[in-house]
Amino acid sequence: MKSVTQKKVKLSQMSNLNFGEKFNIFYKFRFHPDYLKINTNKKKISKKESKIWFKKNKKIRKLFSIKIDGKIIGLIIYNLDNHFYSIIILKKYRNQGIGTVALNKFIKFLKERKLKLATLVKKNNKNSVIMHKKISKSYKSANKFFYYFLII
Repeated sequence: MKSVTQKKVKLSQMSNLNFGEKFNIFYKFRFHPDYLKINTNKKKISKKESKIWFKKNKKIRKLFSIKIDGKIIGLIIYNLDNHFYSIIILKKYRNQGIGTVALNKFIKFLKERKLKLATLVKKNNKNSVIMHKKISKSYKSANKFFYYFLII
């Protein structure tokens, strides 16, 4: 199963898309109700306000689509300033190892460019905590709700 998933999961930087296409994909995933539940910032922002923020931050935020059979089923958002990332996989595709495969490909991409990677994971997000403990160099409690993971 793992090798099939490895081949099927495609991770690609979305640099070939225009601003509007990137923004629409970003907005769909970033403000998905499932993602808002576990994100540090739970507030849904209007599309208009979000577009202004996205335009202002487009140079420091890199987007990577996670695809299976040509369909975008997830997104990795990477912040060049603080090296934090967030990942969201559509619910239908979770718990199948897709996130782990995509994250390993993402880590390889960053290592080749000598970039760092860190994240905050909600303590009650058990699957994410387990996965991040496996792939991280170190982790610590950031506060009573989140762990801080240093990955690379």
